[in-house]
Amino acid sequence: MIPNTVKIGWRNYIIEQGEHRAGDGGGDLCGEINYEAGKVYIWDKQDDESKLITLLHEIFHGIMYFIGRGDLRTDENFITALTENFYQVMKDNPSIFENCKNCGKSTCYEQIIALPDCNSCAIKETCRYTPEPGQATRINCPLWVEMS
Repeated sequence: MIPNTVKIGWRNYIIEQGEHRAGDGGGDLCGEINYEAGKVYIWDKQDDESKLITLLHEIFHGIMYFIGRGDLRTDENFITALTENFYQVMKDNPSIFENCKNCGKSTCYEQIIALPDCNSCAIKETCRYTPEPGQATRINCPLWVEMS
């Protein structure tokens, strides 16, 4: 149910499941994202639904980091409210999200996921166009313009 990786923005994160982690305030964490290491940690003793909600919670932290919103990235109440409510919308309206994948156009979804991005670029490690947190992928990249 929990994948081995998740892509947030242009960056791939490895998902590791394991023991509780201690938070900065001393409490236990059900999940944690490490932006520098490119890892998401999920406590493995949770039930499957809780693991999924924890993963979604960490994804929202990652999105806020990616768009440069440190104020929201560190706001646990905001991230928790967003996670719980978005998860409930997904759960109560599954057809919306199935339609995203199967929109009726034979290659709609495949075309979107097949577009080249920074992770498929041969020079991504040394590229001066690699986006910083808060920037959109492919902005001002002449190589992406050529590939698409």
